[in-house]
Amino acid sequence: MRHAIAAALIGVALPTAAVASDADAQLRQDNAFQQAEARLAAVSFRLATRAANLCSRKSPSIGIFLRQLSDFSLSDRAEAIRLYGLDRGVGVSAVAPASPAAVSGIEPGDVIVAVNDAPLPDTTQIDRTAASSKLRSFFQSAMQYRPILLRRLRAGTESDAFATPVVGCALDARLAMSKQLNAFASEGQVVIPVRFALFTASDDELAVAVAHEYAHIELGHHAADPKRDGEYRTIRGKAVEEAADRLGLRMAHAAGYDISAAIGLWRRFYGAKGPVPAFLTRHPGLARREAIVREVMAELGAPNAP
Repeated sequence: MRHAIAAALIGVALPTAAVASDADAQLRQDNAFQQAEARLAAVSFRLATRAANLCSRKSPSIGIFLRQLSDFSLSDRAEAIRLYGLDRGVGVSAVAPASPAAVSGIEPGDVIVAVNDAPLPDTTQIDRTAASSKLRSFFQSAMQYRPILLRRLRAGTESDAFATPVVGCALDARLAMSKQLNAFASEGQVVIPVRFALFTASDDELAVAVAHEYAHIELGHHAADPKRDGEYRTIRGKAVEEAADRLGLRMAHAAGYDISAAIGLWRRFYGAKGPVPAFLTRHPGLARREAIVREVMAELGAPNAP
């Protein structure tokens, strides 16, 4: 069983043995997903909080990633309930280090059954996208209070934890079980396919990619269309991508990441793509993107790029 997606509050093939059962392969896949999710939780929270002065869109966060029953196919839900207790609430799949949730003692594997003494909304009868939106709205409303009271279920026992949300960039990231070697923004969220997360060689590279995609949202390149209720419009072009590169690099630098890592990421990324796919024709070429990195590093007084 595999879950398709993980929602954040605030998809390189996997190695296989010569002979392996389906269960062994699935276990490796699940472990890789969990590790990538933990990295994404840490990177996105750090970006959101340390680069907050570069963002006009702000929201409170406690630094957790959640899984809910609607993330699973109908055929997998019984197993999800058995493994994660998702019939009782929403599961914590990742916690950012040093986040309010981590400080409060919330851990991956916990199940949140109530927030501020209010039960969580029932999202089992709606699709994953609508369920994620409903759950996100519930938590955003709850986090207007400080601190918030989280009732968690762990090993069959309920207990309370208090977490004080911090305000940062409204960076809502999620990890998708996808084979796409690309990251993108979708409906106001940064989407990182697990394959792309595993392709990044370091958290510095992952931060550059996440920040680039969030920069599109921050700059209004991917935003709700006021003329079409519930729909999003996307602005594309090399000038748009360059603007996102520049803001994203500044955000990653502000969060303490080594933005020179972007050069290695872009070189491997463009090399892995072979014939240039359509979406890359809307981006600056490799030489131009490397030049952008060096220009931003010079502006910021960062160490010389390789």
